[in-house]
Amino acid sequence: MLRQRRDPAHPRTIPRGIGPETGRCSALRPFDAVTTPSDSTTPVHHLTPTPHGAARTVVAQVGARAFALLASVGSMAIVVRYLGIEEYAGWGTVLQLIGLMAFAVDPGLSSVVVRRIVQDPASAPSPRALLPVRIGFGVVAAVLIVAFTIGLRGSGATLLAVALGGQIVPRAIVLNATPWLQVDQRLHRQTGWEALGAVVGLVLIAGCAVAGASAPVLALVGFTGPTIALSVIMRFELRKAPSLARQVPGTQWPRVRSLLIEVSPLAGALILVALYMRSYVFFINETETDAVIGRYVFAFQFVDQLMIAAAIVGGAALPLLAVRARTATLLHDDLTHRLVVAVAAIGAIAGCAMVTFARVLTDVIGGPEARGAEYFIQLLAPLAPLLMLSFVLAFVYVTTGRAKRYLVFNAIGLLVNLVAHVVFTLEYGAEAAARITWITELVVTGVAILPLLGVDSGRRATATVLAMVGVVIVAGELAARTDLSTLLTGLVAGAIVVLIARDSLVWLVREAVLPARAAVVEPTES
Repeated sequence: MLRQRRDPAHPRTIPRGIGPETGRCSALRPFDAVTTPSDSTTPVHHLTPTPHGAARTVVAQVGARAFALLASVGSMAIVVRYLGIEEYAGWGTVLQLIGLMAFAVDPGLSSVVVRRIVQDPASAPSPRALLPVRIGFGVVAAVLIVAFTIGLRGSGATLLAVALGGQIVPRAIVLNATPWLQVDQRLHRQTGWEALGAVVGLVLIAGCAVAGASAPVLALVGFTGPTIALSVIMRFELRKAPSLARQVPGTQWPRVRSLLIEVSPLAGALILVALYMRSYVFFINETETDAVIGRYVFAFQFVDQLMIAAAIVGGAALPLLAVRARTATLLHDDLTHRLVVAVAAIGAIAGCAMVTFARVLTDVIGGPEARGAEYFIQLLAPLAPLLMLSFVLAFVYVTTGRAKRYLVFNAIGLLVNLVAHVVFTLEYGAEAAARITWITELVVTGVAILPLLGVDSGRRATATVLAMVGVVIVAGELAARTDLSTLLTGLVAGAIVVLIARDSLVWLVREAVLPARAAVVEPTES
């Protein structure tokens, strides 16, 4: 039990080493536990994020996410077949605009709040203080989604934009709980509820389709409705978060204001990322037919799933990076370099799977009308390792207080992206858009990884990552442009990736997968 003292400004007992007069945790005491106020019966919680806990969280999240993915795929299959590929172009356009506005739901707030909870609890605002900010961002995002949809698809898509795009407001409420669940390594609970919501949405969409409902009704009942229910559930989950015990009493608005100031560079970077990842939607709506647009946005749904997977891995790593940053320079740290290679390898293997199973995914999920979307899935495959890598690198920069640098990197990426779209996409259409998207991510990631070249382990990690990305690029192009067997191409590429990154993958299995396996059979409070 930590020794306690009385703060004259706040009569409730607070832990020694944390207080308004210092504004930070004492350097004399490591972040290992926190005591709740003396008038509370809540026990002391050991809140240090651990590799064991991170591994358990990732495994649980991946399991829940896989379950949610199956439900989401089922929903997509119903919508594509029910609406037809041309009408799905409008639906898919709204989904991509939701992705474009995702930064408004969480403009880097969660990452910085996690760091503050771990490193400086006195500066972390409470969830209640953050909620109005998140809701405000969500409302603005919803209005922009509707406006952009009308501009791209006409006024006839207004109801669909409102019904489908409206989910972004309750989503903001859901994510308000994320930082505290991340610190507690209980984020898998949120993912589990999301999986249940996806299943409920699937059932409701199927029922609406059988009843002959319109697209806006499908959107409202199958997507926005379950998200509203999820936002209510997460309010209750947040109340049970052990990390709430770390809250330091005091005025909240100064903390919120300082958080918004600190997060502004990262928010700017996220805006730029959203723009260069989704800017294609404006260009292909200008140059392509509804059928091609429908096939392209269908293919991009698999990229969206990759981004979710990357966020899960990065989210689990963030608390660990925050702890590691106390004793190591992350960009020059051997363990960080191993993590970078291992995560990129997982992404590269996923990219090879996209190459291998593109045709199967298209036929099973999209049906005959979606035929041709496999071509775009294969062209987009290089995004898999790049997205996994970029999430981890972004969190490294945030953890080390270098978010402004990442803003510059993303500004460079957006400039490259827009120029390339104007020059090539307006001339060559969706095929050019696919390549421009992963080339942009390669530029941003390539610039961000440059500091790793300062040490031997960083240089080896960089060379390994680039080699794996190159393998996926070649595999995707061969599968899309030649008559070579996609099964053979993907399997050979995957084997090469495993061979290149074998040491880092073995390290990941030893340090994360095996502890996670042990954690699954251990009784836990979560």
